[in-house]
Amino acid sequence: MEKTMNLIKDKESGLLYKEETLHLNEQDEYVRYRSHNNGLDNPDYMAYQKRIYDEFISRFLIGDNHLDFGCGEFAAMKKITEKNLAVYDKYFHNDPIVLMKQYDTIWLIEVVEHFKDPYEEFERLFKMLNHQGRLIIQTEFIPKENLDNWWYLRDKTHYTFYDDQSFKVISKKIGFEVIFSNHINQIVLEKKENFKR
Repeated sequence: MEKTMNLIKDKESGLLYKEETLHLNEQDEYVRYRSHNNGLDNPDYMAYQKRIYDEFISRFLIGDNHLDFGCGEFAAMKKITEKNLAVYDKYFHNDPIVLMKQYDTIWLIEVVEHFKDPYEEFERLFKMLNHQGRLIIQTEFIPKENLDNWWYLRDKTHYTFYDDQSFKVISKKIGFEVIFSNHINQIVLEKKENFKR
C-alpha cells in the first residue's frame, strides 16, 4: 500500500481508498443521502435512470430474478422497469431477507464507491448470485490524470475507487470474470461456474 493525499493505493489492484479518518458515521451518511434530489417526481433523474437501464443494464440481464442493490430512497428502477424487481438499500430498504436470496443479476448503479470494505461486499454479492449470475456495475473509474481535481473524490460518502485493473484483481480473488467494460464507468462481472478457492 502507498499513500498519496488522503488516499491509500493498493499496489496490486490499483484500488484507491480514502483514509478511515475521512469516513462518515451512519447518521451523517443518512443525512447526505436524504439530501439527494432523486425522487420519482424529478424528470431529469428518472430520465437518467431510464437511460442507464435501456442502454446498459438491459443489455446484460439474464434470467428473471433481479436485485437493485443500493436502490436509494425511492427505488426508481422498480418504477422504470415495472418488473418484479427486488430492491435493497442499507438506509431506505433494509430488508435482511432480500440478502438471503439468490439472484440471476444484481445491479449496482453508483454504489460500489460507497463500499468501505469492497472485498467483503463483493464476497457477499458473490454468494447472492446464482451460477453464472452477473453483477452489473456503474461507477466512475479512476482518471489517468488530474486526480486531485476529480469530482468523485469530493463526495464525502465515496470511499473506494476502481479501474479495470481493480475489477480484474477483485474478480480473480473472489471468483468472477470480467465480461464487459467500457473502461470509463461501466463493467459487468460474471460468476464463474466452477471457481475453486
